[in-house]
Amino acid sequence: GRGVMYGRRSQSKRKQENSFAYQLEVAIKRSQDVNVPLAVDAAMVAEAEQTGACNIGDLYVDDGVSGSELSRPGLDKLISDLRADRAISHVFIHKRDRLARPQRTSDGGLLEEEILELGVTLVFENEIVEPKRPGEDDTVEVVTRDIEYSRSGRYSYELSDRVLRTAKVIANDGYRLGGPAPYGFIRV
Repeated sequence: GRGVMYGRRSQSKRKQENSFAYQLEVAIKRSQDVNVPLAVDAAMVAEAEQTGACNIGDLYVDDGVSGSELSRPGLDKLISDLRADRAISHVFIHKRDRLARPQRTSDGGLLEEEILELGVTLVFENEIVEPKRPGEDDTVEVVTRDIEYSRSGRYSYELSDRVLRTAKVIANDGYRLGGPAPYGFIRV
């Protein structure tokens, strides 16, 4: 078989500039670890960023798309290609939260199951999830997966809360929120 890479960043290049480069670095290292060919390189990532393409060769990306969106152009194309091309044996994804940051934990699990049922192995930075044979016990994997998706789903809410609390403190201290003061204004 061969491997493909899926990458996602929730904000545009301007805010998460190095995200795809790092995800690629991890995917290449993991493909070497498991000895599965991965024909993706930095030039493909750059082309996807410049053109906005969601698929170039064995690279699938969603740029500026929230992980809570379970239907995304790059992910949908990946799953379609996995169904059509049985030579794809591995999908390299940096972490589970790049695959999904679901509002409901079960949605992340269903997405993984959809890929695994196609006989494809998911390779994350810290874990390899292989398709199970019927009747094979996967309790540990399911519990681990559900905990990770639960955490990643809550992360967005916790981050929003921290940002708002910090903004309140800054405003209470008399500082402006939202960049430099308009022309002619000074702090008094």
